[in-house]
Amino acid sequence: MFYNFYKVYRNSLPLDDTSYLKKILEESIVIQNNLLTYFSKFGNDKNNKSYNQILKSSRTNYRLLQVIYSNLFDKEYMLDLKLKNYRDKESVILDIINLSEKLRKLLYGLNSQTHKYMLFDVITNNINVIFLFIFV
Repeated sequence: MFYNFYKVYRNSLPLDDTSYLKKILEESIVIQNNLLTYFSKFGNDKNNKSYNQILKSSRTNYRLLQVIYSNLFDKEYMLDLKLKNYRDKESVILDIINLSEKLRKLLYGLNSQTHKYMLFDVITNNINVIFLFIFV
């Protein structure tokens, strides 16, 4: 009985904020996918270690957000095919900052400590991506 209670509590969202947090998580997945698509255009050069690291971090972040979504809602989030076109580096950096703000809101709403650690990893990776992206 304790196992069932723990399993339900561990992966649950607060009932009053579920739709709000789901929307934030979906928006975060979309932003992360846009960033991944943008970085994948430039990460094909095997000699460019910085872009390859950015691309690797972006893939990891996207997977972590999808795992959180599938754990909470028992399905993978299906993306629209409309991708955002970034004009310059500044718009990419602003989108990464926007994503980090959304993820911090999620940190306060999730019950699962594992999901919180995953979000913290995504936020930290995004900070690293910003630094690498500025210098590339």
